[in-house]
Amino acid sequence: MKNLKHPDFLAIAIELRALVAVLIFCSAAIAPIGGSEGNKPIEMGKVVVSESKTHTLFMGADIFVKEGKELYPVRDVSGGSWVVNVGGQTTVLSAKEGPVEIKVSPLLKLTEVSATVSNLKDERAYSFNNDPRTRLTRTLSQAARTNADYQASVSQAKAVSDVTTRMVTIAQTYAVKNPDSLYGEPTKLQDVTHSANENLLTQSGGAGSDISVGGAKINADGFDAANVEFDVSSEKTLGNPYVVAIFRFRAPDAARGMVQNLIFAKNLNPIDSHTNHVEFEVDGFPPNFELTDFQMHLYNRGVEVGTTVSPRRVELTRNEAFEYVKMEYIAAHRSDTLPPVAAMGLLPPELPTRLATGDYNATVYTKVSKDGLANEVFADAACSKRIEDPFLLAVIRSIRFKPALEKGRPAEGVASLNLSKLTF
Repeated sequence: MKNLKHPDFLAIAIELRALVAVLIFCSAAIAPIGGSEGNKPIEMGKVVVSESKTHTLFMGADIFVKEGKELYPVRDVSGGSWVVNVGGQTTVLSAKEGPVEIKVSPLLKLTEVSATVSNLKDERAYSFNNDPRTRLTRTLSQAARTNADYQASVSQAKAVSDVTTRMVTIAQTYAVKNPDSLYGEPTKLQDVTHSANENLLTQSGGAGSDISVGGAKINADGFDAANVEFDVSSEKTLGNPYVVAIFRFRAPDAARGMVQNLIFAKNLNPIDSHTNHVEFEVDGFPPNFELTDFQMHLYNRGVEVGTTVSPRRVELTRNEAFEYVKMEYIAAHRSDTLPPVAAMGLLPPELPTRLATGDYNATVYTKVSKDGLANEVFADAACSKRIEDPFLLAVIRSIRFKPALEKGRPAEGVASLNLSKLTF
């Protein structure tokens, strides 16, 4: 297992604060995305006084596992095993079949779906086999079996003794009546005594004490597992969620500053607006380990979901989120020339129904400003045949685009759009 790479979180926090300040400043210069304003002409320069927080920017984690010589992104989790796509085929990789090499890549993520996590606890614990209570139960069970065997032996010996005593008594009686018999003096039987082993269990108080059973000591301070529990809910239902827990720990005999990582994944039941309680135990730690850091990441169908406990979490309005998307896109294509591409938007709820009936399945075109805004819709790439359809125009105006780029600089362009293929 490879070590988890940790960026300079202090630098990231400063960067995020600066970024949010820029986003807030920029969002005041554009019209809001979707909502009632989505059906009106875009008014450049309009100041948005108040807008709800709809997106979450946070430090997420992309998980990769190695199959052969290649690293593949995790798409799902099945029974604690990693599910990846290898050559178009779903492949399940389990640590039970051998070591699985894992890579974790921290990176900033933007999500519109957010989950509420509360009462998060991560505590050192004992694995089942190392739990003093389990070991105590086993010891007591063994002692009980030994005692039962001893009692059975005593009972058997007593039964034999009773029979022998009766036989001797009969022989004595017979000898008295028949002096010439072969029987002589009666045999003297030794008494069989049994002393129970009381006070089998003794325990001294205080943390880190030893449990003594029958003279054998059981170490009560050898934590080798971690127990995690939390409550979770989401306004938008997460149908196929799973959690990835990332532990950073130090072994008791490790050199100063030397830390290791343990990564654990678990399927969860569907998450909705009702609070769900989740609890699980993770073992595999060295005894008496020191837990130095813990992160929990939530995913749904392979896509990470922001939560209220996500590292470096910042809430953004829809316009602030759009500005972040644009900034990230431009920074990633500093010298490229590209057409505009639809990036995000709040689409009308009736659009899926209209698409299902066959409406709006054709490709249309729209002129996109260098700010990523569109205001008209056309039937041709030359933008000479304007389409006068209020509903379609409202949809186009609710969408925000990654702007066209000319050698890395934002420019005006024409975007082709097929509403039936939009993924946001």
